[in-house]
Formats: sequence, C-alpha cells, structure tokens
Amino acid sequence: REGGILAMALVLASTMPTRADFTILQQHIVPNKPPGYCCWCSLETLGRHHSIGPLLNMAAWYMDRDPQGGTTPEQARTTLDNLKITYCYGNGLDVDLLLTATIRKLGAVVVLRDWPTAGWSHAVIMTEFNEQYVNWYDVNRPGSWYQAARTWFDLHVMWFIVVEPNRK
Repeated sequence: REGGILAMALVLASTMPTRADFTILQQHIVPNKPPGYCCWCSLETLGRHHSIGPLLNMAAWYMDRDPQGGTTPEQARTTLDNLKITYCYGNGLDVDLLLTATIRKLGAVVVLRDWPTAGWSHAVIMTEFNEQYVNWYDVNRPGSWYQAARTWFDLHVMWFIVVEPNRK
C-alpha cells in the first residue's frame, strides 16, 4: 500500500502544472463534461485554436449523440474522415510525428493511460514534445498546463491525433 502511495506521489510530482510551448487562448479551450468527452473537447479545442470550422461545436454534437461518453481511436478517425479533416494518427509512441507536431506548433490530442487516475485513460492536448519532457493542456482543468518527463509520457501514451489546419 505504501508503495502505491509513493508511486502516485512520484507521478504527481512529475506532472506538475507548467507553461505550454505555445499558448491556446483560454476562450478556445472546451471544458470536459461528465461522463467524459475529453477526446472530443480536445479535438474541438485544437479546431478552435487552428480555426478548423468542421471541428467547431464537435463536443456538443457528440454529447447529443452518445450519452455514455468516451471514444475509441476508430470513432475519432471515422468522425474526422467524415468531416474531411486532414490528420495523422499515431498508435503508441511515434516520436517523429510528435516532434513534427511540436515543430509546426500543431499540437496533438494524446490519449494517456492511467492519467489522471490509475485504470483510466484520458485525452489531453500536447503542445511540446522533446527529448526531456512533454507539455500539455488538460480539458478537465481549463487554464492549467502540465509537464511530465519523457520517460513517464512514453509509458503512458496510448494513441494520438494531429490535425492539420487545412481541410482535405
């Protein structure tokens, strides 16, 4: 039991709020709503940030259609395909794609396992990815930025989507 508490303390210490590499205006951040639409809120936030019209109001649209919340990579990809959004999908850790997203200041919707709670997955908006650390916004806590060591992030990333500002 003490080992579990210590492990959680180390994770929390390694994911302290910080400043993101590029700023997403507060009015562009779409807060998550129960039971959990973090992926859709994160995609809409990037859509607002990059002025991608078809992503605007995505979270509300999805909430109206699926009261259960949550999403799978297939659901997210199918929705983006149907909206004719240009994007790149990464299953697991694709270092080159995440570095490119950082260099181009595109950001990425990244689904992390065991964040913020063990046994759960959660989508965040990555704004910086480098050899030492990763920065992100969390739609559960609008106005907060987080930073984690790359070693922690590499163990927790499940899948991610990088959207392009231009449509297909």
